[in-house]
Amino acid sequence: MKVVGYLPRMRTLTLAMALVAAGCSTTPQYQGDVVLGAFSFNGTVLQDTCNLLDGGFAAGGFAFVGVLSYDSAKQELFLDTDGDPKDDHVGSLSGRHFVLTNSAQRETHCNYPVNVVETLQGDLLDVPGGCASLLPDGGLPDGGGVEPFDGGVKDLSASVACGTVIDVSADATDGGVLCGGCTLSYQLTATLQTSGGSP
Repeated sequence: MKVVGYLPRMRTLTLAMALVAAGCSTTPQYQGDVVLGAFSFNGTVLQDTCNLLDGGFAAGGFAFVGVLSYDSAKQELFLDTDGDPKDDHVGSLSGRHFVLTNSAQRETHCNYPVNVVETLQGDLLDVPGGCASLLPDGGLPDGGGVEPFDGGVKDLSASVACGTVIDVSADATDGGVLCGGCTLSYQLTATLQTSGGSP
């Protein structure tokens, strides 16, 4: 099953399993030709209209470590949370702005699974005070912060990622039973743990 918004238990479990496996196998291989680095992600709930039964959504928030990598030829951005590229979030990086998506089936109170689409979006920044130092409109503080790209993705200088995570399920019907759609959104902050390079 793909990892999508399974916060925090499944990401913690899959990350732990990946770390154990890494001890007896080769270094994880990430998609693309540039590893931007491992980031520690944290989220706090902004909106919750969901009632899912598999415990994947975190009522108070979430925390996980994920690796961002980039394919310069395809101009695609990837987020790997468990060392398995088959279930990566995939998206784009335009300037400093990123958009990443993934989807998976989730168990619901309607007693049948529905498809949930997860979207992470925000900006990769190099600001000394982290996301908390951004202006109310998301702008950079005076005298602080550097947009990450001078000569391209390989010249990235980003210490934080600031944005949102939105999980959405549309209305679904199974055997004539309607399961209403729902939305769960988080405020997203991420801090660089280790910088990358070529995978």
